[in-house]
Amino acid sequence: MINFFRIGVITSLHGLNGEFKCLITSSDVNRFNDLKEIYLVPKNLYDDFLDNSNLYIHIVNNVKYINKKVIISVDGIDTIDKAKKFLNAEIYIDRKNALQLKENEYFIPDLIGLSVIDTIRGYIGKVVDVDLAIKDSILIVKKNDKEILIPMNSHFIKNIDINKSQITVELLEGMIDDI
Repeated sequence: MINFFRIGVITSLHGLNGEFKCLITSSDVNRFNDLKEIYLVPKNLYDDFLDNSNLYIHIVNNVKYINKKVIISVDGIDTIDKAKKFLNAEIYIDRKNALQLKENEYFIPDLIGLSVIDTIRGYIGKVVDVDLAIKDSILIVKKNDKEILIPMNSHFIKNIDINKSQITVELLEGMIDDI
């Protein structure tokens, strides 16, 4: 099970005191409000982060919102020079600091890699991503080189069992070609 969740990406610097302007990648735009600590991880160091997460932790000093972006300051980064090395870094939180999920809600990292089983066709592939761009999220499922898009609603998704690592679906004729 994934223990860290990405909630943002540092897109630029803000002001002269080492503040970051961040794109929020969490479904909750106010996600940063109650955070005490975050992990700042340069994209090329993600594997190192997983092995040495304590080296990337930062205490949050202040959070404010401007035009659907968050401005954040952290301990120890109080100048532009110190902040520059974190441009384009990803912001992660520990699972223990994640928001509480409602019934039938799931963390995207928990869905990635699950097997997708159709009630008629059997195994159709593994979840490789989730597209949140439209009202109903879309599961992106791959088998070999073929990609299947499945809307995440009760018409198609019949059961999600994280413990069994599988999603049971009931797809309409024509939704998938030969896989």
